[in-house]
Amino acid sequence: MVARGEDRLRGRLSALHRIVARAGVALEQSREELLAEALTALDLEFGSVMQVREGIAYPTTFLARRPDATPVRNPHPLDELIASVVVARGATFAAADLADDVTLRDHLQVRERGVRAYVGTPVQAGGGDAFVLTMGSTHPRATPFAGEDLAYVELLAALFAQSLRHEMQERSIERLSHHDRLTGFPLESRMLERLGAMVAAGEPFSLLALDIDIARILGEYDYGLSARVLAAVARRLETAVGPRMAAYRGHETDFFVVLDDGLDVGTLANDVRRVLALPFSLDGHEIVVSGAIGIAANPRASELAEVTVARAVQAVREARAGSWTTTRVATFDDDAGRLRARLLGELRGVAERDELVLHYQPVLRVSDGSVRGVEALLRWQHPHLGLLQPSAFIPLAEENESVVAIGMWVLRRAARLARRLADAGYAISVAVNVASAQIQDVAFIDRLRFATREAGVPPSALELEITETAALRDMAAATNVLSECRELGVRVALDDFGTAYASLAYLRDLPSDIVKIDRSFVGALPDDPRAAAIASATIVLARRLGRVVQAEGVETAEQLAWLVDEGCDLVQGYYLGVPMDEEKLLAHLAIPWNPLVRR
Repeated sequence: MVARGEDRLRGRLSALHRIVARAGVALEQSREELLAEALTALDLEFGSVMQVREGIAYPTTFLARRPDATPVRNPHPLDELIASVVVARGATFAAADLADDVTLRDHLQVRERGVRAYVGTPVQAGGGDAFVLTMGSTHPRATPFAGEDLAYVELLAALFAQSLRHEMQERSIERLSHHDRLTGFPLESRMLERLGAMVAAGEPFSLLALDIDIARILGEYDYGLSARVLAAVARRLETAVGPRMAAYRGHETDFFVVLDDGLDVGTLANDVRRVLALPFSLDGHEIVVSGAIGIAANPRASELAEVTVARAVQAVREARAGSWTTTRVATFDDDAGRLRARLLGELRGVAERDELVLHYQPVLRVSDGSVRGVEALLRWQHPHLGLLQPSAFIPLAEENESVVAIGMWVLRRAARLARRLADAGYAISVAVNVASAQIQDVAFIDRLRFATREAGVPPSALELEITETAALRDMAAATNVLSECRELGVRVALDDFGTAYASLAYLRDLPSDIVKIDRSFVGALPDDPRAAAIASATIVLARRLGRVVQAEGVETAEQLAWLVDEGCDLVQGYYLGVPMDEEKLLAHLAIPWNPLVRR
């Protein structure tokens, strides 16, 4: 009898092993298949992996199907009490017929929902979360659960634990990429993405900016206590922020709150002052914080998100001259016009003042996960407005023709990085974005040659990215210049493909090596069928034309998996690597790490 039980257990485990072997590292995608196999092996009808919090169970994986299963009257018949019993006992619990169990036979799920046979065991996934593998049926088992049955269930729970740990690690990595570790708030980059989407959708919003004066605290106490003060400020800020608002962490001591249209930002400012006015009790010290609040609104969703942020930050700077009770409000019409005129003037000579910075985002090969190149992303470190994204100043730079000088600065810096990468043993190209004014500049090719010769790198060390909109301003000039660039060995990427009206002609006529699928399509993958159709068609068409296909804006494992399955060649995005400065990039490259394994 014992030998037959061991044989049954080996047979069942072999079936599970075959499923695991097919799934590889993506075990979480096979939970239902594993659960279905177990239900058949144990003659049960439905099952779930459940997370139990404060006595309430939440299904993470649920299956209520077997070809011969009796229909159940409740979509989640194994929730709450029974799963909580397993958590409380910390051990496997099994009953061939719950109607015979004195403690559970009168429970609602047994009496009215018809649950009879049941087996459950803890899933040791770690991370402080309680999980339970739970299975049952609406009919009693003909025989009690034997020892090999319970061993099988516990081994199955170990597989689910492995899958859940992997999933929680992915979520943790995703959160760390987009959230501030000290406060837990989303980063300013996330806020800009949200505000950009609101502007694109025509949704008005208001923005409150808060700057905490931490210099005084640093002078009186140590850095560790100052960091704890900022974390405590964040917790109190959460109490003032309602469900229709969202708080974000900005640069160093800055915080932001985004308000939907119709919410009273003035009331929020008063609430923020009120919750932060009370002293903070930390390490035996009573610490009083001070700071400044700035408010800006985008009532018609008619200005760039970065401009609204810049106005709010400027309002904070001006409020600093007053007391903690001072709130500076940036009016939309007057201040926006003044700020625009101010930025137009300050853009002249911005490169010479060394206010520009480049951040670099890795581009990975799908084939092996190696870093194939980096994209240079331009920022303006404004002395008063903080770090500005290119959408806040490049259109203005094109307007006053300072974009050519800025573009030359970018080319020279990118070439210098290419030299440094080559010296460190990395065969990695550096991609730079090119504006239409640069393409129309008759000296552009000479500038490109100068930048590469100065740095001592071949032109092939650089890659140029041009958008369809920029090319269409002078298609003939773009075609000629890009042809010359390719003759020099410089690769050309068509950026933001599919977002303008002439994309097919653009792909056919412009000399190019790479087609970049726009982030607006990638961000909707894999759930949006229209985005998936466009992205899939772009991959097929580009490959038939001999182009390499690159996807930008990859932010989730699901997006990456879809792109890999569809045959995309190159990928970049926050899921694979955040933009970083030159020193952090070199440190990042020195670590042997293949993020594509996370699939």
